[in-house]
Amino acid sequence: MENKAIILSRVSSNHQTLEQQTETVLKEVKKDGYTDDNIIIIEDKESAIKLSEEERNGLNKMKEYINNDPSINVVYLYELSRLSRRQTMLFNIRDYLIERKIQLICLQPYMKLLDEDGKMSTTAAIIFALYSTLSETEMTVKKERMLRGRRYNRALGKHSGGRPPFGYTTDKDKFYILHPQNAEIIKRIFSEYVNDRKSMWVITKELKEEGLFPKTSPHSLFHCIDYWLSREIYIGNEMYPQIISKTMFEKAQKERNAHKRCPKKSHKNIFLLKGLVFDENSGLPMFGERGVESYSETKGYGCCIKRLYLDPIVWDFAKMMYQKYIMNKSLYRLNSKRS
Repeated sequence: MENKAIILSRVSSNHQTLEQQTETVLKEVKKDGYTDDNIIIIEDKESAIKLSEEERNGLNKMKEYINNDPSINVVYLYELSRLSRRQTMLFNIRDYLIERKIQLICLQPYMKLLDEDGKMSTTAAIIFALYSTLSETEMTVKKERMLRGRRYNRALGKHSGGRPPFGYTTDKDKFYILHPQNAEIIKRIFSEYVNDRKSMWVITKELKEEGLFPKTSPHSLFHCIDYWLSREIYIGNEMYPQIISKTMFEKAQKERNAHKRCPKKSHKNIFLLKGLVFDENSGLPMFGERGVESYSETKGYGCCIKRLYLDPIVWDFAKMMYQKYIMNKSLYRLNSKRS
């Protein structure tokens, strides 16, 4: 049985190229005598800091190959950071390879994990210890630098990361400006809620019917509208341009508070099928949404079924099954007495 090698390549951003990294390692692998038929290439674009060991696709693929193919005896890397920049994760992967006597060859800096006797080499032990410490220190400095940059941008009234609030976008200098279409939607929502006295559910329905939010489920859009109506940034401040007037915002809050003060009926859980019915497409369980009296898929992008349609069907089916159970039980007792 011929031995096989794995090449593990990873980049964490789009401006980095996997091909160049893989080609460099591939030359080294072929120099060591492996042919194309005996080389497994794993390439991934994913963060070595944000993702845990279990979430890293590249590492999972590597382990899957090693667990299922005993002919694999070596893993090649361009540099040690392709495994991880986290100290604990690096040591976990190192121990995983040592236990299975899988050699690890790193080009930058050049290192072999195992000696000829299959034990960890002194050089590898030193490099792992030094690199893991330096790597974590470097990432701590990077994170602090990034946070300082965000705080500085925020102080200047600039965008400091993440998605801009709905209704806004940013210019080339990262200052917030009005989003032409979304800002008009915000104006419309406030106007219809305050001036036209439309409920949030009616506004939701109309926006969906017009196809403005095709990828958002009705109940998710309903909650978005409730959130947007509560956002004071829309009256404008040093960071965000004004979309609505302060008077309009205050009227909206008065209306929202009036609805929230309405006495709620004290009743137990009315969604008897919560967690027992599933979205056919996603396979996820559906929960009860009180605002719309429906069963909805947990992520908010699946189907939505009215409780008054589904509950009676299931109740009738349950009654039928119970009657069959009683009938079969009676027949069983009758036959037992006869015998």
